[in-house]
Amino acid sequence: EDDDSASVAASGDDASMFSPDALGLVTTASGDKYPGDEDSEGRPRLHRPCAACRSAKVKCSREMPCSRCRRLSLHCAPPPTVQRGRPSHHARLAQMRAHQQPQGATSPVGPQPAFGSHNVPHCSASMSSSVFLGGGTPQQQ
Repeated sequence: EDDDSASVAASGDDASMFSPDALGLVTTASGDKYPGDEDSEGRPRLHRPCAACRSAKVKCSREMPCSRCRRLSLHCAPPPTVQRGRPSHHARLAQMRAHQQPQGATSPVGPQPAFGSHNVPHCSASMSSSVFLGGGTPQQQ
């Protein structure tokens, strides 16, 4: 038991042994492939399953082309990249404009009334003052 603990102490800490660099797991900027991670025939390995295996929800060998795509004569393509995080300001503006475009073509140009006053019948000033002030005609009192 003492020999095992001495060898661990002599080699340094365990964390450095399992770092991504020590294991050769450094990803590229796109995150799809590991540099130097190839199968026995030299084909690059994908970080994620190919698009065909992913859509079929089956296990992918992650080679390019993968074994399933080779066997079924399918086009083996890397999965589409997914943009994570909050969309940029320009992307949000473009999306808002795209949603407003169909509405803008059917609605009239110009400011719209805030409370839909076009549905409210108009009344004279004397009529409205008597309604709002509680006044009325002499017969009603």
